[in-house]
Amino acid sequence: MVGGWIMGSASDGESTSSGIGQFAQGKGLRARFRRFRWSRPFWGGLFVIFGGLVIGWLPLGPITTIIHTGVGGWAGFACAALLIAMGLFILLAPSQRVLASIVAVVVALASFPLSNLGGFVVGMMAGVIGGSLAFGWTPDKPMSARTKRRLTKGTPPPVPQRPAEVPEVDEDPNLDRGSFTERV
Repeated sequence: MVGGWIMGSASDGESTSSGIGQFAQGKGLRARFRRFRWSRPFWGGLFVIFGGLVIGWLPLGPITTIIHTGVGGWAGFACAALLIAMGLFILLAPSQRVLASIVAVVVALASFPLSNLGGFVVGMMAGVIGGSLAFGWTPDKPMSARTKRRLTKGTPPPVPQRPAEVPEVDEDPNLDRGSFTERV
């Protein structure tokens, strides 16, 4: 199976990651991508990679548009390479996301003084946001055996019962409905 080590292969159609709904348990490419996306900090990794691409692409522009002298050029490429590497690390090794996200945030912030204001602030902000998303991501809790049985049998979840209706109460005709100030 191509990409089985990345996306997790389930021969019997069960989801390899926990917490994914029954609709994601298919065997098609779309269902496998959905399992891959939900089993790791996908958007955090993508933002970090995007930030690295922006920081690395901007030093390649014309000299009249972008200040491209000295350490700024090489530092931009180094920051971009580190951010892209950390983004791939976040996507492919979600268990190590904490260290990779901290490195990504530090490198993105360091790109501000080192490389054309961090890709004119766009790349720096994408790296910081992506690193923060990856740092804050938590894996789903494992499903209980009862939930797995219910999902595999296809039984619908129990429907909550409506509360019993409260009968209407006749109002007391002797009740005075005056304002509060009149009653005091």
